[in-house]
Amino acid sequence: MHLTSIKLSNFRNIGELEMHPNPALNLIVGPNAAGKTSVLEAIFYGCTARSFRGASDDVLLRQGADVCRIELVGMIGDSNTTIEIAWGSAHKRQIKVDGVKMTRVADLFDYFHAVSFIPEDTELVFGSPSVRRKMLDLYLSQADRNYLSELLEYNRIIAQRNALLKEFTIDEENASPLEMLEVWDGQLAAFGAKIIAKRLAMITTIAERIAQYYRAVESGESLLRWSYESSAGDNAEGRETFLNKLLQSRRRDFYFGSTSVGPHRDDLLIVLNDRPTRDYASQGEAKSATLAIKFAIFDYLSDRLHEPPLLLLDELSSDLDYTRLAALTKLLPRLGQVFLTTTKPAELLQGASI
Repeated sequence: MHLTSIKLSNFRNIGELEMHPNPALNLIVGPNAAGKTSVLEAIFYGCTARSFRGASDDVLLRQGADVCRIELVGMIGDSNTTIEIAWGSAHKRQIKVDGVKMTRVADLFDYFHAVSFIPEDTELVFGSPSVRRKMLDLYLSQADRNYLSELLEYNRIIAQRNALLKEFTIDEENASPLEMLEVWDGQLAAFGAKIIAKRLAMITTIAERIAQYYRAVESGESLLRWSYESSAGDNAEGRETFLNKLLQSRRRDFYFGSTSVGPHRDDLLIVLNDRPTRDYASQGEAKSATLAIKFAIFDYLSDRLHEPPLLLLDELSSDLDYTRLAALTKLLPRLGQVFLTTTKPAELLQGASI
């Protein structure tokens, strides 16, 4: 897939913009605060209906403007597709695909797909478990339409279960809440086990690619590994294992009024040479690790979708020395349509085979 036209109106600090990108590498050059990252953010929003910086729609609407619009036109296989998204201070968000209004945001995942990297993404290494879970969920949702539906249903059940836990205390004389809890637990175990199984499958599939990409960027023998840490214990992708863990944690859950086990509590452990990256990685190593993960996810989506997604890279040259930067730029020609921002094009392209 690739984009042939991008039109933006009142997105962040961009008033009006129209561009017709190259099907391969697109270098977006300019000083800081010129709107380079906003272009990438708008492309990502057009693919996923969300900001890769976690910004709300109100923040994305240019100050003083009434309506924000994003239009992406491009090829998906042999089909020409147009995505239009518009919203405003007094207008509810509307999504159209080829002129047809979409009733669910999830429907957007059937069209353009994108993998992004911004400097803040090193929070995958240094940040909280929720950052890593959100990253997994976002890209699994692009790869597997059912995953998003399962995740939404799981979150709905968690909300219902937590409401029950807050409303009642464990009281064997009052069996009604426990009976209802068992209903929620059965449903939670069914959906939770599916989510964990799909996360594990993705992590296992791309583990070796992550290690390969990291070695390519670092030009050494360092070993980057990642693994899934389930709050429900080993074999949590099995429904019965998950259900037993929920039963074991029931008293604690009633005490705290929340569900303590499940994919909403899980984490990814990222390890470099047998040492946790969150404790020992330098900024350069963290950026290399994050890029290795994103490139491996790019390959994963390419395999699942049978064509490469869009690749959006913001300010690669920051926090990377010349050797790392040169290694990265050599990877770009095989990665489909790439949008790359920089304030230093000469530094970025020096020695690159593009």
